[in-house]
Amino acid sequence: MTRVLVLGAGGFLGSHAVRALDRAVVIPGPSRAELDLATADQAALDALVREAAPDVVVNATGQIGGSAEELERGNVAVTRGLLAAAPVGVRFVQLGSLAEYGAPAAGCWSEDAVAQPLSDYGRAKLRASNLVLDAGTVDGCVLRVANPVGAGQPAASLVGSVLSQLLSGSEVRLGSLAARRDIVSAQDVGRAIALAALTAGPLRHRVLNVGTGRSSALRDVVDEVLRLAGGGALIEGEQAGSARSAAVADAVPSVQRAADVLGWVAQDSMETAVRQAVDGAGLLQ
Repeated sequence: MTRVLVLGAGGFLGSHAVRALDRAVVIPGPSRAELDLATADQAALDALVREAAPDVVVNATGQIGGSAEELERGNVAVTRGLLAAAPVGVRFVQLGSLAEYGAPAAGCWSEDAVAQPLSDYGRAKLRASNLVLDAGTVDGCVLRVANPVGAGQPAASLVGSVLSQLLSGSEVRLGSLAARRDIVSAQDVGRAIALAALTAGPLRHRVLNVGTGRSSALRDVVDEVLRLAGGGALIEGEQAGSARSAAVADAVPSVQRAADVLGWVAQDSMETAVRQAVDGAGLLQ
C-alpha cells in the first residue's frame, strides 16, 4: 500500500485527510508540541521524512493569522524545508487557498488566472504554492481550498468563532456578514486530498480548486449555526472581519478541473457542513 506522510495530521483539514486515506498506510506527522515545523532546523525535517519513508507527502500545515513574518515562517519556510527533505519523485500535495488569487475575474476564480493576492496571508500561501509547483524534484500539486467547514472547526474561522462564543455562553459578536463565500465541507476536502495523494501517474493539471462552485451568504451560514445550536444573540458589525479575504465580496471557484483530474465533486451542502461543525463542537440540538 501507498505510504502517505500527513503533516498537520492532528489539525483541522489534516485530520479529515487521515480519515479519508483509508486505502493507504498513513504516517501522521508530529504534533506541534513534539516538533514545531516552523522553528525546526533542516536536519530535524530531514530525519522526520527519512524515518517516514513516504511515497506521498501531504502538507496540511499552515499559519492562518499573525504578522507577515509569522505567515511567511509558518507557510513558506515550512514548505521550503519539507520540499528539501522530500525524496526525489515523491507526490507532494500542498493545501493552498483561494486567497492566493485575489480579486476574481467576472466573479469566478479559475486555476489559469494570474494570482494577485490581496492579503499577507494570500501572498504567503501563494509563495508556498509556487515553491511546490517550481520544485523539479517532486511530483507536486496544489489544492486551492475554498472555505472549509466541519468537525474540528478552528476558532480562527467565522464558524469556529461563532461556536467558541456559544460554548463560552457569551453573545455572538461578529464583523459584517454582507459577503458571500463558497462553503465546502471539511469531509469533502479530505476526500479531495486522498484522491490527489493516491491518483496514479502525473496529474494532468497541478493546481486544482476544491470547492462547491456555489456561494452562500455569510449571514445565512451564521443563522444556520445558531439554529442548529439552539439559538444565541447575534450582534453584527462590532468585530473586524477576516484579514484573509475581507476585500472580496463574492466569488466562487471554478471546480470542473478537480472533477476532470481526480473525479472529485463536492457532495455536502452548506447546511450539511455546518451541521457537522456544530455536532463536532457538541452543540447540536
